[in-house]
Formats: sequence, structure tokens, C-alpha cells
Amino acid sequence: MKKIILYTLLTLFIVSLINCEDKPDKSYYGVPAEDKNQILAGILLSNGVQDYATGTVVDPKSGLEWKKCVQGQTFRATNNDCQGGKGTATFTTPVDQGRYGATFLAYCNIEGNDCNTSTLPMTLRGGTITGISSEAFNSCANENANRTNGYTNWRVPSFPELQSLAALGKVVLTSRFPNTPDDYFWSSWSNEQDLTGATARAVSFSLDTIGKEQSISKTTRYYVRCVRNTNGQ
Repeated sequence: MKKIILYTLLTLFIVSLINCEDKPDKSYYGVPAEDKNQILAGILLSNGVQDYATGTVVDPKSGLEWKKCVQGQTFRATNNDCQGGKGTATFTTPVDQGRYGATFLAYCNIEGNDCNTSTLPMTLRGGTITGISSEAFNSCANENANRTNGYTNWRVPSFPELQSLAALGKVVLTSRFPNTPDDYFWSSWSNEQDLTGATARAVSFSLDTIGKEQSISKTTRYYVRCVRNTNGQ
């Protein structure tokens, strides 16, 4: 527990340093260059992270095991990466070739608190009321039904866990998690400041805004990367 607390404090300290740095103005072919301090911080934070080329990435410091692939993508063992076709959008946004087969998922099918626990933090849960469901929750629960990598405790990551992953920066992140789409990813936390329960917390994994928090309508579809605790909890 002490190691996890120290690791969390280190992550938050590095994130604060990154946020204080001025972002570079130069870009290449319209893609902003990542700040060298962000890259160095990501290398530091990823030290000790283990990748056995089996479809997951393990961080012993935090005690977390992440799926290498975003939900909807397929793990290719021969390349140790994630890929897929363009996929089929389930809403009106045009299909983006940069998705690499990843699937858009809604946090909840309604704007309300019925997809969350009543205790703080208000965490995503499965549908307990007829007609209420969460595509994000169900997608990670399906990993449990399939015993992905032999485990049954896959879930949508909490907001701090997702922030800690974004703290790696885009360059280091994509070296560990290839073909990560540039967009927001859902955390499991509802926005407790939104008394109507209409929004939940998401984190950006786009190059120019990686780590940025946004409270977004729960019915909006974004990406999900499942995670599990290595201690089985």
C-alpha cells in the first residue's frame, strides 16, 4: 500500500511539473511536437513496466495490469500491437481511420446516476434497473466472461488511474500501447459535482491535449481501455 501511495504522489508531482511547462509551438506536418520534458517524465514513470507480448501491460508500482488494446481492437501477437479494420460507427460521427478498429462506447444509455454507485466516488456499475445499461461497463465485463488472459476482474479504470496512464505522454504511451486513438477515454467515475448526474469524467489521449480532463454527457460514445488489479481485487 505504501508503494502505491508513493507512486501516486510521484505521478501527481510529475503531472504538475508537466502542466507548468510551456508547450512547444513548432509542429511537423500539422502534428504538434511533444515537449521533451513530457517525454522524459514518461520514460521515468514507465520504468519497470512489463510487457510480455501477451496482450497486456503490467505496472508493478501501481499494481495495475492494462489491456494493450482499446476495446474493439484485436491484439496481434506476431507484431505485439493492436489493429483492426475501420469498424462501423454506431452513431452519426464519421468513421475515423485513426481508430485502428477501436469501438466507441457510451458511459450510460441515460443522463443520470442509475449507472453509478451511490457512494463517493460514484463509480460505474452494471445495469440494476430495467432499461438502464452501460456499454463501457459491459465491454470490460465481457472480458471477465471470456477470462481474458485468465482473469475475471477486468473493469473500466478509475479517473486517477486513467490520469496516471496519460501522464506517460503520447510518445511513451504509444510505445507501450501502439495504435492508441487520439481522443477521449472514459473513466469509471461520474462527475460528482454534476448533481443531475448527466456527465462523467473522461481523459484525453490526443497528442496536443493528453491528460486533459473533461466532464462529458454519459450518453456520448468514447473509447475504453480495461484494467485490472494484479492483487485480484
